[in-house]
Amino acid sequence: MRLISIALIFLGITFQGLSQIKGIIRPTDLDLAQRDTSRYDSLEKVKLIGKYTETGIKLKWAPVSFEYWERYNQHGYTLERFWYDSLGAGSKKFELLTSENIKPWSLKKLELYLNKPDYDEYVAIVGQAVYGKTDASKFQSWTDPIDEKENRYVYALLSTEFSKDAADAAGLYFEDKDVRANRTYQYRLIAHALKPNQQDTVYLYINTYEKDTIPQPFISTSKIEDGYLIIGWNRQMHKRYFSGYYIERSSDGKNFKRMNKKPYVNPETENLTLGSELITWKDTSTVNYMQYQYRIIGITSFAELSKPSAAVTLMTTDKTPPAQPTNIRTRHLGAKRVEISWEHDGNEPDLAGFMIGRSRNANAGFENISGDQPIRKTRRAFIDENCDDNSTNFYIVAAVDTAGNAAASLISYAAILDSIPPSKPEGLTGTIDTAGIVTLSWAYGKEQDIKGYLIHTSNDVHHIFTCITGDAIQDTFWKDTITLRTLTKEIFYKIQAVDLMGNISEFSEPLKLLKPDIVPPVKPVIHDFLVEIGQVTLKWQPSTSKDVEYHILKRKKTNDTAWTDLHKINVQSIASYTDQDIEQLQDYYYTLVAVDSAGNISDHATIIPVKTLKDLRNPLQNFHASLDENSKEILFSWDAKANSSFREVIIYKAINNGPVLSYKRIPAINGQRITFTEKAASKAEVVEFTTKVVFENGMTSGFSPMVRLELR
Repeated sequence: MRLISIALIFLGITFQGLSQIKGIIRPTDLDLAQRDTSRYDSLEKVKLIGKYTETGIKLKWAPVSFEYWERYNQHGYTLERFWYDSLGAGSKKFELLTSENIKPWSLKKLELYLNKPDYDEYVAIVGQAVYGKTDASKFQSWTDPIDEKENRYVYALLSTEFSKDAADAAGLYFEDKDVRANRTYQYRLIAHALKPNQQDTVYLYINTYEKDTIPQPFISTSKIEDGYLIIGWNRQMHKRYFSGYYIERSSDGKNFKRMNKKPYVNPETENLTLGSELITWKDTSTVNYMQYQYRIIGITSFAELSKPSAAVTLMTTDKTPPAQPTNIRTRHLGAKRVEISWEHDGNEPDLAGFMIGRSRNANAGFENISGDQPIRKTRRAFIDENCDDNSTNFYIVAAVDTAGNAAASLISYAAILDSIPPSKPEGLTGTIDTAGIVTLSWAYGKEQDIKGYLIHTSNDVHHIFTCITGDAIQDTFWKDTITLRTLTKEIFYKIQAVDLMGNISEFSEPLKLLKPDIVPPVKPVIHDFLVEIGQVTLKWQPSTSKDVEYHILKRKKTNDTAWTDLHKINVQSIASYTDQDIEQLQDYYYTLVAVDSAGNISDHATIIPVKTLKDLRNPLQNFHASLDENSKEILFSWDAKANSSFREVIIYKAINNGPVLSYKRIPAINGQRITFTEKAASKAEVVEFTTKVVFENGMTSGFSPMVRLELR
């Protein structure tokens, strides 16, 4: 018998190595290599796929684990068929397609096959996997027997992917050639086992309206490196149809040579992230600058080959740069001339020469100053005739090969002698807002090598100015923040220009800025007040702040929410005010504030509450009493004050300096002149008259002036 163990070696892998491969030919993935028209039932123990081709319907199946694989290898499979068409015709029951259960080939049949000179090595692998003996003495772990069975199972299934004979030899394949077009076939596969509950049945529907075709693969990406290249194609799109690939290469675009003798599977391993987007092939046997054409051929799960993909043309190039120049030195020769020198072995055969770069920035912006072509590879020095004498000059030297690869040296700084400072800055202006934000601006200097500006400040132009920027700022605009709650009302600023060599200019002319006044004045003090009938007089001590411009006297009633400005008093005016615009018996509150030249308002002076007096003065004016000599009657008259209101007038009389007694009560007629007469006494006497009024609230006024009459 020729179950050759070396049949396992021709794949370049071992049982142990294969056990680490994930997702290559697991039965659960077999459907991914089929078109949607070939459907299978998703059962637990066996997976069944199929396709309609020129020769018939090809069927293939696989147990889902090595346990089921061993079990069903012993008892085999039964395959049955049922068909129907669109006209309603069809078979009446499932028909058995084989007279015996389908099993792996016997040892005898395997031996006869393997004795052929052109035998398929995949069949040998299946034979070894099914019938090969296990050397238990080599097991080192209790899991080794399980791993060994798992490897046999995986090897067997992998072989069926790439060989129809291997699938047939494994008892996992059948081709139904007795089929007709325009029918639907239902296949029933029964996996037999010793116990009925270990059996499995799976169904598959395939129609013969259209033959399944094999799609053409497509190379979608490539990567070119020095001495090798990589081609890639989409994993998700291709693994639906193909289990493996052949890669072919041509140097003339016509004659292609297969680069892999065995199918290339590029599995998703532990080192390749599951679901990686690309399947890749790396060719390390290229010659730089020689064009190659690449194409791939897909292998289906039925071991069929696709048409070759469209070829892609690629060429590897030299990407290895020469050695890096070392010991870079620079020397200022005066004016705008700088000498750059370096060291280099110069022993690379493809060294083209050197290129010199210059920049004002050590980290970026280097420009080629040595010309479009590299300078001779034998030179080790170069003179820059046009350095920037107003700035910094950094240099690099790059060794360049014939492929354009470059290796740059370390950066070298050329010190340019410069001791002349920039001119004095001009145009310094600024503002301060009420938040204490100072905004400064100035004109940019005329020198090209200005690095920036230093800003200095002081509260007194004659004091020392302090730098507030630290390093030079590269702008003509600056914001500073100061406190405004200080005794000093002014602040001064100066600036200096700094060039790239660190030379500092003279100070600019000082800028004086007035700080906004945000401090309110000291509040005034009301120190005296007097409440009289019809008026309230207040006296105060003015605010002691020097910048006060005026005071405002404020008043409100008990129920008022806001103060009313009563009077504005200049600082130079007397510090008193008499309020005569009041109501009687009213509660008033008075306060006072000071306002300075910036409009800041002081706190309120202590609030003074007052209650105005009732005006009980006699409202009668021009009270007269006269005797008519003819009629002997006394004529009384008076005028009432405007806006006075009272109920009645009481006339009092005193005789011969006697007591003043109520004489007569007269109802009030407001707003008019009152006159009336009264019969005088017949005897001689001295009579005096006066009046009081009775107000609406029942209170009485004082007496009016006495009027005297002598009766004879």
